[in-house]
Amino acid sequence: MSTTHETELNILFPERTVEIAGTEFTIKPFSFGDTLKVITKFKKLAGILDSASFGSVESIVSIIITGEGELFDLLKMVYGKDRAWFERLDNANALKAIRSAVEVNYDFFTQNVAPMFEDLLRKKTTTQE
Repeated sequence: MSTTHETELNILFPERTVEIAGTEFTIKPFSFGDTLKVITKFKKLAGILDSASFGSVESIVSIIITGEGELFDLLKMVYGKDRAWFERLDNANALKAIRSAVEVNYDFFTQNVAPMFEDLLRKKTTTQE
């Protein structure tokens, strides 16, 4: 039985168990130290995109080709698996891994990552006018 303190912590810092390719993972929100690393990685990914292709198939391909190292680093932080493990996943499991990591860290992504991309779009739009 969990204590009141443990229950409060689970509300504040939710965890999720997810099965990917037959392996069960418990995903936790990023720690403070990991948050700093993740912000650095997403700044590199944001730099890959431009306002003309943001959200398009081309921008996704750009992230995979140019920012693949950062993407795999982020997945390794969340799941503790190396790049080779993720490369062997089928598309459905790979997308499930990415989606689950984002959902557990939703507040982080909406408060930190989304504004970076919005700022990037604003800068690109301003420079193109």
